[in-house]
Amino acid sequence: YSALAMAEFLPEDGKVHTVDKNGRTSDYASEFWKKSEHAHKITSYVGDGVKVLEGFIAQKTQFDMCFIDTDKPNYKNYFDLALKIIPEGGVIIVDNCLWSGRILDEEDQEKATVAIREFNQYMLSLKSKYQMTLLPVRDGMYIISL
Repeated sequence: YSALAMAEFLPEDGKVHTVDKNGRTSDYASEFWKKSEHAHKITSYVGDGVKVLEGFIAQKTQFDMCFIDTDKPNYKNYFDLALKIIPEGGVIIVDNCLWSGRILDEEDQEKATVAIREFNQYMLSLKSKYQMTLLPVRDGMYIISL
């Protein structure tokens, strides 16, 4: 849904590149993309997100924006890799940073919850390097300007 929503607001020559670890969900999403007049703006990659981002880095590919909304234990890795493909003036958006408030429950030690809690601490350590805002909308979303 987010890939299509972003594609709809891009100019005709704009591109959305999406990475999904699961080919089934990517195939499912592409069926909806095909029904849209904006499908030509979306390129899908299936595979490990870290490896796909490392491939972009190796190819010296750059993007204006990166939207992170995937396996939570890798949020820090994705963010650090995104820093290498988003130039100054670009934006990184990270979804689910409040995790329905679960990050505040110290008894919740589920892997994803702990990972998001640690990611938020990491972001706090970077607050003097980047302009960032944590939007308390739905599950919380960081918007980081580079």
